Amino acid sequence: MKGTAIVGILLCLLTSAVQANTISSDVTGTSSQKPSSPLGQLPAVPTANGFGVYTRPAQDADIYRVTNLESRGPGSLENCINGKGKRVCVFEVAGRIDYGTANFNINNDDVHIAGQTAPFPGIVVQSPRNIVSADNVVIEHIRFMSNDKHTNQNLNSSKGYDTRDTLAIENANNVFLNHVTLTFGIDGTLDVSRKVDNLTVRNSIIALGLNYSIHAVRGKWKNLNAHAFLSLIGHQTINVDITRSIIAYGEGRIPRSGAKNFYYAENVNFGTQRDRFVDLYTRNGTGFNTDINVNILGNVFITDRESQNTVELRPGSNGTVNMHYKKNALLLKNGETKQLPEASSTIKTDLSEGEYMLKNTPIASAIPYGVSVPSKPVTENEVLSLAGAFPAHRIPLEKEIISNIKSRSGEIINCYTETGDTRFQIVLAGGPGYPEPDAPSAKDRCKLTEKGWPGWRKWLLSTSVITRRSLDDKLPNEPNAILPSGYTRLEAFLHACSRKVELNQGECNASQIDEKGQG
Repeated sequence: MKGTAIVGILLCLLTSAVQANTISSDVTGTSSQKPSSPLGQLPAVPTANGFGVYTRPAQDADIYRVTNLESRGPGSLENCINGKGKRVCVFEVAGRIDYGTANFNINNDDVHIAGQTAPFPGIVVQSPRNIVSADNVVIEHIRFMSNDKHTNQNLNSSKGYDTRDTLAIENANNVFLNHVTLTFGIDGTLDVSRKVDNLTVRNSIIALGLNYSIHAVRGKWKNLNAHAFLSLIGHQTINVDITRSIIAYGEGRIPRSGAKNFYYAENVNFGTQRDRFVDLYTRNGTGFNTDINVNILGNVFITDRESQNTVELRPGSNGTVNMHYKKNALLLKNGETKQLPEASSTIKTDLSEGEYMLKNTPIASAIPYGVSVPSKPVTENEVLSLAGAFPAHRIPLEKEIISNIKSRSGEIINCYTETGDTRFQIVLAGGPGYPEPDAPSAKDRCKLTEKGWPGWRKWLLSTSVITRRSLDDKLPNEPNAILPSGYTRLEAFLHACSRKVELNQGECNASQIDEKGQG
């Protein structure tokens, strides 16, 4: 799947010739699968729209307090996610939860991880691979990180170092990621695979995939290749939307989607020395999406090049992409803004796996219920100011990402650690693929550029508690009582906490709940 052949399709700037060759808006081919209208349902976050926003595990829920940074045991985050029934994880501590060589897994349904309840500077969850394999999951204001520090597999096998997605969504329905920061993925930073339906990613940062790191190709270590991939959305997924988010500092999959219905709107994409951003693909086979519906609307594509006229879409495999591409802009390093074309010509390309069609269609399919279609490209600062966890109180990592996007600088990095896993040097020197004389120095391979990321050592939060405060006098009484807004007092409390970390408005406590319960 990840090695599927791809062919570049350039969307050139509008000219009279392009306008003359654009196809009509008549739709042909397979009809789209539209999402059901959630009439009468409230989103988990007021005013939020998207496929996955109508899951509310905080409604009529139990409250679990996270009182330490241990990876397991009483008072841990693990204790909450392993609970049963509707539940909310609230935090009385701030810092980094390090799972070491173990993966972080959410396997039980109906959980809301409310990172906005943590004291400053919030929570980092770090493990080789963070995984959501559950239904009805809301995650807000959490920073997830992968790393190349550890290995728990045989170094000499082809799987010795393999896929480490910062956050993997697998076999899950109704997932809402709001204000999350995802960094340091290996092979993927946000990976959506197998059967996933109704996923919304909103106001988030997906960035800094590790490039020449520890992703072996076909078991030959000399084939360690450029692999700073940001987001792969698989060809068994149904409804996926990404809005108002930052996708930056990756070598590819920025993003790559094979979802049946994919809505990608008002995002800021930053590519280093690239004209390629969005990949679209289909795949033949039982349960796979052979025809997909895509809306790419109101996005800003930023390059650190001084001159560029195109943004490249990369279709792969066979099937049909029914695409609506409109109101997108290209921003160059010199400050110039170029409006990208409203449509592309019908393109048929013969590939080894069959015929691939890219068709421009009306904006009628793959639209989440309640979404207002952008009438113009989003303003870069609108997204940069609010994306990621705790945007009103950013940690140095997030500040560096935002600052470098604004200055059109920064580099893709190879390694999370300064020298890489010390055991990896053993593989380079004597393992499969590298004769010992040709083995590169792990330190040289992993040297981080001083050009774009000078503060990397300060990016991590401590694994010791940085801040502690009790929620005894802050949580609402009768948390599951329903307010005039239709939200419970607990949900309104979570909304008030969000205002604090997003807009720096007010203290996170029950007194911020207004009489209508808006939070």
